[in-house]
Amino acid sequence: MSERRPPFPSSWVASSTPHISTQPPFGSSRGAFLGSERHALAVPPGAALSRSFIPTMNSNRKLTAVIVEDEEGPRQLLKRLLARRHSEVIEVVGEADTGPAALSLCEERQPDVLFLDLHLPGFDGFDLLSQLRTETHVVITTGDSQQAVEAYRAKAVDYLLKPVDPEQLRDAVNRVVGAIANEKIVRILCRDRDTTRVVHTDEILLIHADEGYTNVHTEGASYLLNDSLSALAERLPSHFIRVHRTTIVNIRHVTEISKGNDFAYLGSKHHEVTISRRHLREFRRTLMYER
Repeated sequence: MSERRPPFPSSWVASSTPHISTQPPFGSSRGAFLGSERHALAVPPGAALSRSFIPTMNSNRKLTAVIVEDEEGPRQLLKRLLARRHSEVIEVVGEADTGPAALSLCEERQPDVLFLDLHLPGFDGFDLLSQLRTETHVVITTGDSQQAVEAYRAKAVDYLLKPVDPEQLRDAVNRVVGAIANEKIVRILCRDRDTTRVVHTDEILLIHADEGYTNVHTEGASYLLNDSLSALAERLPSHFIRVHRTTIVNIRHVTEISKGNDFAYLGSKHHEVTISRRHLREFRRTLMYER
C-alpha cells in the first residue's frame, strides 16, 4: 500500500497567457515578425514558441512526455508504467538525468508533459523550469511526502511519491489530460503562402468548413487551416458558437440578423452566414447573454 500524500488542489493547476503577437515564417526559417510594422525577430536554434501561444489542436495526437530523474531505477519504473498503462495517451520521447541534459532535451523535443525530479546534478528542477523557453505541464516526482509546497512553487499539475504508485500515476495523467483539454485557443496558426500567419481569436469573424478545408475569415483576409471544425469548436472561447454544421461565428462581430432569422451579418463588410433552425435558439441566446 502506497504512502498517503497530502492533497494537491485542482486550483493549483498552472496556466499562462503569453502577450506576444507575431507572424512566424513557415517552414525552416528561424524568425518571427512582431506587430503591424512586422518588426523582425530572430529565433535562435533550439528556441521554441510557447505551446499556449501556438496551441496544438489535433485531439487524436498522443501527448509527448520527457522524464527527468537522476536515479536509473525510478526513471525506468515510471517509463514502464507509462508504457503499460497509458500508452494510448502519452508517449515518452526522452529521458535525462541531469539539469543541463534535461534543458537541452526539453528545448529539442518540446514535450507536453515533464515528469521532473527537482533534485538533479548540474542544476535543480527550479533552475530548469526558469530556463525553459517552451510551455509544458509539470508533474513533480519526489521521495519526500512533504514536498507539496515545492510542487506548488514549480506550478506543477500534480506530484508523485517515489516509488511511483500506479493509481497515483493514473490520477496525475488524468489531471494533465484535463488541464490540456480545458485550455482555450488564444491564437490560431493559419497558412498564408510561404508564411504562417498568427491570428488572434478576437480578429476572427467566422470559421467555415468547405469540401475538406477549414477557412478562417477576418475583416480583411481569409486563411486555410488543417484542423477540422469540430476540433476547433472544442477549444475556442465561449463567444464562438456554431450557427450551422459548416460554420462557427464570433458573436462579438455580429452586427445584424435578417428579418426571417435565416442569416447573420458580421463585421463592417457585413459578411453573410446562414443560420440553421437547429442552432438558431442557442445563437440568439448567446448573442444576447454571452456565456
